[in-house]
Amino acid sequence: MSNVLLCYANRADNATLAAASGAFTLYPLNNLKTSPLAQTARTASAAMVNTKFRADLGAAYTLRTLALANHNISTAGTWRVRLGNAPFDADFAAPAAVDDRCTTSGSGYLITGASFTGQHSATAGTLYAEFDTPASGTCPIISLDNNTANEQVRLYTSGTDLKFTVTDGGVTQCDITIGTVAAGVTYKAAVAWSANDFAGCLAGGTVGTDASGTLPTPDRMRLKLDQAGNTMGGTLVRATRWTTRLSNAQLQSITTSGPDVLGYNSGWVTALQLTFQGDTPSDWGTQYNALAAFDAVSARYAVVEINDTTNAAGYIQMGRLFVGGGFQPSQMNAEQSGFADSRVDLSNVVDALSGTRYGTARRRKRRTDFRLPVLTEAEADQLHEMQALVGTLGEVVYIPDPANLAKSQRYGGLGLLAELSPIDNPFATLRGTGFRWEEKI
Repeated sequence: MSNVLLCYANRADNATLAAASGAFTLYPLNNLKTSPLAQTARTASAAMVNTKFRADLGAAYTLRTLALANHNISTAGTWRVRLGNAPFDADFAAPAAVDDRCTTSGSGYLITGASFTGQHSATAGTLYAEFDTPASGTCPIISLDNNTANEQVRLYTSGTDLKFTVTDGGVTQCDITIGTVAAGVTYKAAVAWSANDFAGCLAGGTVGTDASGTLPTPDRMRLKLDQAGNTMGGTLVRATRWTTRLSNAQLQSITTSGPDVLGYNSGWVTALQLTFQGDTPSDWGTQYNALAAFDAVSARYAVVEINDTTNAAGYIQMGRLFVGGGFQPSQMNAEQSGFADSRVDLSNVVDALSGTRYGTARRRKRRTDFRLPVLTEAEADQLHEMQALVGTLGEVVYIPDPANLAKSQRYGGLGLLAELSPIDNPFATLRGTGFRWEEKI
């Protein structure tokens, strides 16, 4: 068991949300940013190209959870959450859907216009690729150019050599042989650049560098293709791009463990984590959130992918997105075992004189009462600020045990504080307070 986690300050409210063209039409994606859960976003179909969306939070924030409320993901549906600071991260491994910014071009992909400028910096950058090639001839992996050979950044194989070259004004600025590859073997490689600072790394090995050179001015990115018309002839598993020059140590890290080492990747997991003791309701998502909880990660971008292609409704519907950081006490409060979980029946009930009961059945929302009696002064200060920020109208995602998502999905999720409890000061250096959390419906 781990300490309770209370997440607040929903960064999704001011995020820029994006998905494939036509993915959200009648019920727009931006409905995920509105407070009423009944104002839903709905996909055009259950195909995975439509059930994937991106959130740009506008800046990097420390995050602890991502939740989807009032959804219709089926009991068989799976989902994946990825967080990081790379504005472009295309995963081509099944069952992932291709990034919506990629336009198919021959046997590869082309990214131009606003889709390119939204992920480009003129002063620095980093590319990551997980790939295999035939290791013969010229096999482009990722390239940036202006549709000429005069302005280029290229990661490619020439025979068995893995190459990183930069051309500005028709003049080669950097030409690094990063290492050697064999045909049909999957590798991880990364290259990075800023003015007079170029580097490349293969499989966590020695970083090859070049300390002199200027930068080109490309206006497009190609995957598995280059400006000269060469094609990769192999498999591109994943391509990621940052608008900063990652450090040499970071290049070694991502080419060893992948780019998620700098962010978070939940992997494909079943959206329904809890096990019902009785019948499993087909509309379980109207009450229980799809929930991801993780150690603190600083990230600007979130990618949510849902694999539920056999959903009986023929689409995926969601009422609210929550992405945020939160509060977790440093001390394990033994008294946490006294948590009281209950439900509030909102039904309207009248008893007749005869004793017959009449009424209108309504939702039975979840409620939890608990107390954190062992808090430091700094933790009490943070909770005091939290009370000021969220009050009893602001959203709080309650996660009773981040290490147990089944329990957290059953008893926690998106909700509100029913009251703002006093923060006690029973001892000179310790504080304490109580909470009443209620499910948001």
